Amino acid sequence: MMNIVADMHVHFYPLHCFHVLVDWATTNLRVAVGGEECVPMLVLLENTRSNFFDSLTGARVELPSGWKTRTRAAGKAVELSREDGAKLYFIAGRQIVTAERLEVLAIGARCEFPHLAPTEETILRVVDAGATPVIPWGAGKWLGMRGRIVERIMMRFGAASLWLCDSSLRPRFAPLPRQMANGMAQGFRIAAGSDPLPLRGEEKWAGRYASLWKGIHAQPDDDPVRELLKVLSDPARKPEVVGMRCHLHQVLWRLLRYEALARKGNSGGR
Repeated sequence: MMNIVADMHVHFYPLHCFHVLVDWATTNLRVAVGGEECVPMLVLLENTRSNFFDSLTGARVELPSGWKTRTRAAGKAVELSREDGAKLYFIAGRQIVTAERLEVLAIGARCEFPHLAPTEETILRVVDAGATPVIPWGAGKWLGMRGRIVERIMMRFGAASLWLCDSSLRPRFAPLPRQMANGMAQGFRIAAGSDPLPLRGEEKWAGRYASLWKGIHAQPDDDPVRELLKVLSDPARKPEVVGMRCHLHQVLWRLLRYEALARKGNSGGR
């Protein structure tokens, strides 16, 4: 049996430090599960301007001292391991901006997808690529017309095919968005992720908000990422949400810093 804890929405930007990401993510995921024995994972979501996962698989990244890498899950993941037995897995994924200015996440995909295509078409492309489609919550993105589009997409694809994703950027006191609350009542699975912004120091948020699966049937020599990808396609396996979202002042500070840097054109893209 295996427990897996995964931050389902991670970005790594040029302004971030990989050594810091590994240290903080490892610690944050362990704290999120209260020290319980789990396999720690990060879903690394990249856009058309980023290819950090390819750098990891190509050994073009300077690793923290004592860590080494190997490719897992038929190239869909990278395992970082240390001499003392510590491990951290990075799962490939893509973040796609759609014509309606929503986002679709493709978990387990390394291929690129058309930019600014209709949301429903994008989800179909993600499914055809053998990846898991996810609609992530974003500040202001599930309101008004776009909120109604999310509802329409949920109705079309259903709980068995589509995931929703919560973010550490949704303030702790805030109630569940209507779409997420209704989705949970309909059997939709909710992923949880930290969603670091393209700012210095944001990599320290990785692992603070995550999804936990307990009791996955696996042999000791099984590939844990392959097991997680199987679980993602099983509508009956709903994860627990662990860790913490931000306080309101933390959300405002993160977003205001991002907006200020974006206005200067130095945000590194998102």
